[in-house]
Amino acid sequence: MKKIFNIYLSSLVLSTTLLADCDDKLFSNTDFPLIDLFTNSKRSIPFIEKAKNLRVFGDVRADWLWREEREGDTPLRGRGARDRDGVHIVADQMEAKVNLMMDYKCEDYWGFANFEFANVFGIERIQDKCNESENSSQLLYGSGISNVICLKRAYMGMIVWRGENKKIDIELGRKALYYNFDSRIQYKARADGFFARYNHIIGEYEKGRSSDISLKTMIFSTDQISYYYGLIGQGAIFNILDSGFDFKLSFINWRNRKPNRCGVEDPLGWRFCNGQMTLDYNFHEPIMGKKLNFYGAVVHNFCAKRVTFLELSEADFPEGEPPPDHANELNPDKENSAWYLGFIYGEVKKEGDFSFDCNYQWVEAQAVPDCDIRGIGRGNIKKESFSGNRRGNANFKGLHLELLYAITDGLSVDVKFEFSRSIDSRIGAGNHRYDKFEVEFIQRF
Repeated sequence: MKKIFNIYLSSLVLSTTLLADCDDKLFSNTDFPLIDLFTNSKRSIPFIEKAKNLRVFGDVRADWLWREEREGDTPLRGRGARDRDGVHIVADQMEAKVNLMMDYKCEDYWGFANFEFANVFGIERIQDKCNESENSSQLLYGSGISNVICLKRAYMGMIVWRGENKKIDIELGRKALYYNFDSRIQYKARADGFFARYNHIIGEYEKGRSSDISLKTMIFSTDQISYYYGLIGQGAIFNILDSGFDFKLSFINWRNRKPNRCGVEDPLGWRFCNGQMTLDYNFHEPIMGKKLNFYGAVVHNFCAKRVTFLELSEADFPEGEPPPDHANELNPDKENSAWYLGFIYGEVKKEGDFSFDCNYQWVEAQAVPDCDIRGIGRGNIKKESFSGNRRGNANFKGLHLELLYAITDGLSVDVKFEFSRSIDSRIGAGNHRYDKFEVEFIQRF
């Protein structure tokens, strides 16, 4: 009974919070009568009966993040960095986060929703910048935010066919690509669309191990204004002949040759057709009592073309000053490959467990689109793009270190350290460096 009350209370709090900031315009999209009748019919089902298939869970997080970013000798974030109004761009940032998830699952169909609340620490933010009004410099400025809500995942699914040791299921809705497709340096982008998957167990071995084949595909919307869509597919075989090796081959097509919303055909920002080959090795027996997994992958963009190191016009630099080196000079290389290599030691399930992840990443300038970089990246506080001025989220090499430790069965601490440097400083005319350290406490419920 206590569990049912908690589910009801969580649902009530969530609905009250989401409706608090709703604009009246959001209610203009009313449902058709047939949909209303169908929805209302579900009210006759007792809540106790629904609770048999409904789970409400999530986590509360407190996060401290430190980042510094420099372009050559110029600080962009951290020590000495200031914006155009002279306000200091700090390296530290603290946030309070809540992930609230609801999962309704029956034998052959399911629905899932994930709301994320992420708000910066500080008292209420009245205004961001000083102005010339009287006594504005004497205001009690705050950095806090209390209204950031994100619909992180929302999808429905069902099993459409089931055979002996095999099945096909489909899903429709929203989730990030990395939930279904494996990569450490790409597949970060949000994917709203249709997903299909085929799973087949092809061999069973001792100690419950098996070999599996998995085929996945998804079509997702990228820009509805231009009728742009992305397409991705992945084939995988796990534990090949009980060897511990997993092999995955994926391909994603971002390219659209028709005009974008600005009327440009085959725009540079969408010129990505990425193939990735991934190999994992999982030790069957524990090493010093812990699981050990080695992994690595290579990525290649087959649609890349040679472009300039830095695209500038005369208006982009002051009169009388020479342009930067290599400006408007054609790069002899396409800069369209990436790779990573690493290992994970340990697994977190209960109090006292830990997991350590270490990997090295190499991502060239045209290997992964700016919107899809999942790796270390470059910080990119200016929100620049490769297609605009050759300074985006790619063109980096760096190291990622992460330690997750379970303080209790529900409370854990995640510590990350990573840094990146430019692969080719001629691209975007700057030797970029980025350093990051993060500590996050996570309480699951």
